[in-house]
Amino acid sequence: MVTLSQEEKQTYPKAAAVSHRQAPDYTAKNKIPIAGHHLFYPAIGDAQAREGVRGYTFIPAR
Repeated sequence: MVTLSQEEKQTYPKAAAVSHRQAPDYTAKNKIPIAGHHLFYPAIGDAQAREGVRGYTFIPAR
């Protein structure tokens, strides 16, 4: 996965879109905790791939 700076995201919007779509898959496969102010309390946890459908489920940290 490639991480882009804010300037690179503005300069290369297609690359930014690819990177943005890869992030949840990367964190789920590698069991990397995620955090964000827009997530419900406790706002830190794991992304888990859904079986049989496209998307992820947020699993809050305990």
